[in-house]
Amino acid sequence: MNRATLLMLATAGVSVAAGFMIHPLLGIFALGGAVMMGVSIWNGGQKMLAVYRDREGEDFSSFLAALPEVDADVARAVYEEIQTTCSSPNHPLPLRPTDHVINDLMLDLEELFAEVLPRIIARIGRGSPEGIEDLTVGGLVRHLSTETSTQAF
Repeated sequence: MNRATLLMLATAGVSVAAGFMIHPLLGIFALGGAVMMGVSIWNGGQKMLAVYRDREGEDFSSFLAALPEVDADVARAVYEEIQTTCSSPNHPLPLRPTDHVINDLMLDLEELFAEVLPRIIARIGRGSPEGIEDLTVGGLVRHLSTETSTQAF
């Protein structure tokens, strides 16, 4: 369980307790919200478990095989940095070039541009996040592969 999930659960618990202290109906309303949040978190976890099962046996080699025209060093940097950000160190999620970093991997857009892309660019020593249109993992690799030969960060 990550820090954000724990923070949401703690906030929900405090809200429910405070709601019951103020008025029973407010407590019931807060409890309903907490249950809905819990169900949403559980559903997200189930979705990710299905993705893990579907990708059993896949790794960086299968990722790179799907992107033969790109720089392997750039592909490795993108793959590893996004995988580290979006999955558990004990259970790394095998990525596919078609994974949308926001919709599929649930990465925040601000986190992508403020943290992840700068780490990737620093790691490969060149490139720029400007002009990225395709927010799939493969799209990021292709963008940074073409940027590496023409532009320095």
